[in-house]
Amino acid sequence: MNSDELPSDEFLVMLDQLKQGFQNVVIDMPRFHTPFARAVLPQMQHIFLLLAFNIPSIRNASMALSILSELGIPKECITLVGTDFQSSADLTRKDVVQHLKSEIHAQLPHVPEAILTSVNTGEALLLSEPNNPYSQSVSGMVTRLGNGSSAVSSTPSASPNLQQKLQGKGWF
Repeated sequence: MNSDELPSDEFLVMLDQLKQGFQNVVIDMPRFHTPFARAVLPQMQHIFLLLAFNIPSIRNASMALSILSELGIPKECITLVGTDFQSSADLTRKDVVQHLKSEIHAQLPHVPEAILTSVNTGEALLLSEPNNPYSQSVSGMVTRLGNGSSAVSSTPSASPNLQQKLQGKGWF
């Protein structure tokens, strides 16, 4: 289901219910400029903004940061995460930081084979290859954000058996 199929008021009710059962709720939002996004984003406690090291991605990140600012979301609630930063590109990390007027807080390693395999097989990379540099970077980032708690803390706090069942199905 995508955000175009669910009215934002219904989503916000569902989000409140999820927050009651889960310590962390992760929402993948590809577009920040929709009415749905503008209704949902102010409800978020923390936002990870992923950006690749290319002009379209940096332009989109700049637009997203502008929208988040308009919505009154404090900069300290936003973590910029760089992906696909390659040394062969004409852009430097310094160029990106200067253009966005914001620090890049984390950088995920460039491991296209592992990511492509994960996407093609439908297996969660963090579970199928936990020692992969990409998996370790994501786990470390989540741990730092959670103030030292493990990445598994995003599962329901009320039922450890449910957590084990979901992990066995590759959902977490």
